[in-house]
Amino acid sequence: MSRSVSAPSPFASSLRTCALLLGAALLLAGCRGRMGNRGEDAGTRLDAAARPDGGALPGDGGASRDAAPDVDGGPAPLDAGPSTPDAGPPPGDLVPDLRVDAVAAFQTVRIPLVEAGAPVVTASRNAPLIAGRDTLFRVYPTPEAGWRARPVRAVIELDGARFTAEGTPALPLADTAAGTPLDVRVPGSAITAEASFRVRLEEVDGSGVASGPAAWPASGAAALDARDAGVMEVVLVPFRYDTDGSGRLPATDAAQLALYARELTTRFPYAEVDIRVHAIVPWSRGTRFNGNVDWGDVNAELIDLRDAEGAPEHEYWYGVMAPHESRSSYCASTFGTCVTGQSYVSTLRGTRVGSGVGFAGEASAGTLAHELGHQHGRYHSPCGTSGTDADYPYASGVIGVWGWDPASGAFYAPDTGTDIMGYCDEQWVSDYTYAAFFQRAVDLRGAYALRAPAPLAGPVRFLHLGPGEHRWSAPRELRRLPGAPRPALWLDARGRPLGVVEAGYLEEAHGGGRVWVLPAEAPFPAVSVQVGDAVIPLGPR
Repeated sequence: MSRSVSAPSPFASSLRTCALLLGAALLLAGCRGRMGNRGEDAGTRLDAAARPDGGALPGDGGASRDAAPDVDGGPAPLDAGPSTPDAGPPPGDLVPDLRVDAVAAFQTVRIPLVEAGAPVVTASRNAPLIAGRDTLFRVYPTPEAGWRARPVRAVIELDGARFTAEGTPALPLADTAAGTPLDVRVPGSAITAEASFRVRLEEVDGSGVASGPAAWPASGAAALDARDAGVMEVVLVPFRYDTDGSGRLPATDAAQLALYARELTTRFPYAEVDIRVHAIVPWSRGTRFNGNVDWGDVNAELIDLRDAEGAPEHEYWYGVMAPHESRSSYCASTFGTCVTGQSYVSTLRGTRVGSGVGFAGEASAGTLAHELGHQHGRYHSPCGTSGTDADYPYASGVIGVWGWDPASGAFYAPDTGTDIMGYCDEQWVSDYTYAAFFQRAVDLRGAYALRAPAPLAGPVRFLHLGPGEHRWSAPRELRRLPGAPRPALWLDARGRPLGVVEAGYLEEAHGGGRVWVLPAEAPFPAVSVQVGDAVIPLGPR
């Protein structure tokens, strides 16, 4: 039996119930220190709101201040805020002494639409504008001769619908953490792929002019050119932890699912996030020598499970586990290493899996979002960790552009907010990462063909190669070969080749480790196997 929670465009404020309630390239990303019980009944389908801040995530496994969803909806309705859709006074005169010089749209990140009075063409935008997502439009006026400070009305027209905000702007208008009086918030339902927009600055009190530079464009409307990223589908797999005999289950109740959905809808460029809770999977295997869960072993289990169930390629599978009573006690047991999750990042369907701690609260939601970022093909951002993305454009892992949380209204500064794929505080998401997430969504919708995994003839072992060490997993049956096919050369006692078999190859994001998937029993009378440039003795495995 499974349950699902769905978050439509961030962030409408309705609670809906699921059908059952109505009737009733690859890397292994091991992630540290960031980062309950499941019922068997059908769950809820609800909208999510984001955390109000992007700082360090609490992780004590206790109740989160945001954990319980409000059945009447999350954030305030859009028409209760500073901007008003389809309401208020009729169109007024244009302000004669202001010129619309720039316009930006905030959808998680700031996206320029107009600069120096000219449109920013889609190909030159730093990130895609996503159809179906709540959007904050900010109008940047330039004063003309004779400007006197007074209240003005900023208007965003979308296919005839008017959305407004009123206030007295301090010019020149600057992006600040407090926002501006000319911020116009528009619900996701008005952001469509076909929509065109027009901007006006109108007089609030008194008369103005019928035409002038306070309208952009001067005539007609400009294409918004919003893109469709589809739905992000996540399968959450709860593991029953029996290694210590406790039978603990991770938190997958409605409150925790709401936190997961909120974290994903605020950080990823989808109009909707759907989370389905899988049936419980038992787990009783031992931990690593340092007390950490062997997340690589968990992921191997998920690979097999995903393949056995014929999961579609666009689904992201994520296992959750509660190896201790709380995150803090788990981390205390790992001698300062505390790996809270790992994920395969792949263009191959079968290895689009990851896993992490599943304690109640926001920390586990942050871990999930980070690990799903790896599953979207992202390396670490250069902040507080190794194995970073050499192409990341901003020093120290900062986000580089203004960020905006559509649930709380909070803004994140370019030079202090840090990227979700790093390990630093005040986390949000950069335009670089956000655009890459979108590209992965496009890819999974059929922009390129995915390689079909090769079939296996018998049980396999995972060979983990790290700096100065190697280790073999226990034998396991897999239906298909995970990872990119690579040759593995089997050698005799004198190092002479006996034969070659096709092995699966994965990479680890942390510490440059590699994983090879090899037959559990040597197919030749070999004493060692060469994988890449490493020769590994077989010996006792």
